[in-house]
Amino acid sequence: MENHPQPPDDDDAPEIADAASLFDDSAAKRPGAEPARTGESSDPGVFEVEETDESSRAGPAVPVFADEGREPSKRARPATTKPRLEPSEAVPEVWSRGAEWGGSLALLAASAVGLLVILYATVSIGFYGPAFLLLIVGGAVLTLLCYPILITLERPVRITPEQAVADFFGALSHHVPHYKRMWLLLSNAGRVSEKFASFEGFRSYWKGRVAELKEGRASSTTPLKFQIVDFRSEKSAGKSEIDAKFTVRVSVRGRSQEAPIEEVRVSVSLVKGPDRMWYLDKGTLP
Repeated sequence: MENHPQPPDDDDAPEIADAASLFDDSAAKRPGAEPARTGESSDPGVFEVEETDESSRAGPAVPVFADEGREPSKRARPATTKPRLEPSEAVPEVWSRGAEWGGSLALLAASAVGLLVILYATVSIGFYGPAFLLLIVGGAVLTLLCYPILITLERPVRITPEQAVADFFGALSHHVPHYKRMWLLLSNAGRVSEKFASFEGFRSYWKGRVAELKEGRASSTTPLKFQIVDFRSEKSAGKSEIDAKFTVRVSVRGRSQEAPIEEVRVSVSLVKGPDRMWYLDKGTLP
């Protein structure tokens, strides 16, 4: 066998099997064993790690969120809710007998006073025949003026949203619809739309809408019947606003055996007013 030169003995070199060398830090203190430093430090035990090119090119760290791997439909979304209005703000004008009948009673009173004055003048000059005819005609006119009052003798009690919707469209089911009641059953939001922004515009809109429904199906003097069917909403107990969906079924009065002339699906929100009754946020029919 060939003799290979043996390396010089190193008294400081640890033996291979010496387990104590694993805990000896003398090797770390020998020259050449120090880690690379980028600058001098006053503390010999503190070293600065030099950045490599790869770390400098890596760019800023990108944060990873907990829902990164979720499907888009399952990620958390911020809740969007419309600001809640106080009842007095949502419904500045609540329904009342005075508001509903005020105009009709004033017109009725003025007509009655005018009729009495004319009758007195006619009788005072001895025209009894014309006075009698005037009394009959004047009485018929006063009766017609009482019509808006007679068709709204029943108070619109709207403890539930469905009752509010039924009362609103029920005011249309007359020879002369009671537009004033409908207007009073609307919230502040319901009184403004692309079709109207005042009571006069609201009345004009519904006159045209009713005439459109009657066209080719009923005469101008025949009333329509508006029914609410398939009403759906969540429970309204303890709430001040609610969303509802329902179908408005329109038919010709006196022809109930025939199919409805129109069925319209409506979505509407309702709010409670200061009187704790429900008001509609939309006053149109799609």
